[in-house]
Amino acid sequence: MRSTLDSTTEKEEHVTQDSTIVVGVDGSEHGEQALDWAIDEAKLRGARLLLISAWHVPAIAYGGPGFAPQLDEPLDRTFEEVAEESVAAALKRVRAAGLEAEREAGPSCRGPHPRKRKR
Repeated sequence: MRSTLDSTTEKEEHVTQDSTIVVGVDGSEHGEQALDWAIDEAKLRGARLLLISAWHVPAIAYGGPGFAPQLDEPLDRTFEEVAEESVAAALKRVRAAGLEAEREAGPSCRGPHPRKRKR
């Protein structure tokens, strides 16, 4: 019979091997809380973080449902800038906590990350 210490050590080793915690960041209060949790969890597990920020242009920006004109470049760029700023600020916090992280920012319609696609 294994001792509690042995099973805890095995569990910790299993969890920390190539562990990545994915967290969405958007600069909101809830996004900040999610990042706080992810930082704490990454420290516990010895995991890396993958910071994701995505944007979606609401239908009203197109003039309403069923109408999709060319999206105004400045509006699209504004959404992109906010997402980039959110993920950059999150990355600074993660690095200040002494952790490693990768970042992804892009429109929500891009689909799954190429490394995460099921084959």
